[in-house]
Amino acid sequence: MLIDALLPLGLLLLLAGGLFVFMPAQSKMRTWCVRMAVAGLATAAIGGMLSDRNSARQQVQQQREQQMPALRQAVVAALQQAKLPRPESIEVTDGDWLVTTFEFDDAALTQMAAAGGAWQKNLATKAVIAIRNAALPFGMVKSYRATLNGPSPGPGLILRYGSARFSEGSTVSWEPAPSR
Repeated sequence: MLIDALLPLGLLLLLAGGLFVFMPAQSKMRTWCVRMAVAGLATAAIGGMLSDRNSARQQVQQQREQQMPALRQAVVAALQQAKLPRPESIEVTDGDWLVTTFEFDDAALTQMAAAGGAWQKNLATKAVIAIRNAALPFGMVKSYRATLNGPSPGPGLILRYGSARFSEGSTVSWEPAPSR
């Protein structure tokens, strides 16, 4: 990776630029060596900063991976306590969203539809609140989404009913799937 190469490249340029002490004063070669030393120093500094930034990012990623089993367990327990179904998946996206996806088969959909009109919105809203409350102590994310999917109408296809979303500092919103 280019970032990993910047630090050694900068040090190499600095070393090459260090030859200026052996050059006669006022020579073009000495000027070139001084420029190489300055470029090497700048490249090494940038490479070191970027390397530190990547290390911090990797450290955060490792912490998340270590916390995910406990987070999943807490979310499943909170959903169970709220008498909600077990999710198909629980993941943290690159955009720092905790996304919980529910998939229902035809029998479950028939049963829920019999319960009344806005069941999808009510279920997703209740789920996203339970998920947020379970995940909050982990401090991993500040945005949450509960997505409701129906049975797949075919290979590689998803039947989406909609999603409830919540970001800290805002309100829960329901976003139904676009009409076709």
